[in-house]
Amino acid sequence: MLTLKHEVILKMKESFYRGENQEYLLYFPGAKICGHSYFQWFHNTLDMNQGFFETLVILNPEAFKELKGKDFEFVRKQILGCLFTKVPCIARFTFIKELLEKFDIKILVNPKKCFIGNIGLLLDGSESFEKEFRANYRRWLYGLNFKDLDVSQVDNSPVGLKEFFKVTEFLELPFNLN
Repeated sequence: MLTLKHEVILKMKESFYRGENQEYLLYFPGAKICGHSYFQWFHNTLDMNQGFFETLVILNPEAFKELKGKDFEFVRKQILGCLFTKVPCIARFTFIKELLEKFDIKILVNPKKCFIGNIGLLLDGSESFEKEFRANYRRWLYGLNFKDLDVSQVDNSPVGLKEFFKVTEFLELPFNLN
């Protein structure tokens, strides 16, 4: 069973800041540090999937400790297997949420507000999270801070070359889609 070691927690915190050649991202609003959620960066899909599972355990260690060894391994394998499937993010997170709820683990708030995958999906993907991300990014990029401005009123088309250069800076800021 995964134990919460200082190294795991430190690795999670370090994942909030982009290192060299990191292209894979994870985001779900349950991963709150200091009142904010952050994107987590990873080098490859294996690191991303393992980081996702470790983050789930960190968010609710008591619930995972209550799982017996056999159940813990079953849950772990189901989650990691689901992350390798070629289905939309919403379907993945819905499956994971339902799986965890069968074991009385409540972590994932809303699958539509979660993301896991390559940074390229954020820039041109067609799911609701990706579109909302781009609208929030443009709002930040162009300084559109009007209280009455609904994010859905901002363009959510794919990020163009002229807009691309500040994306990584934006991804390291606290991000709340709740």
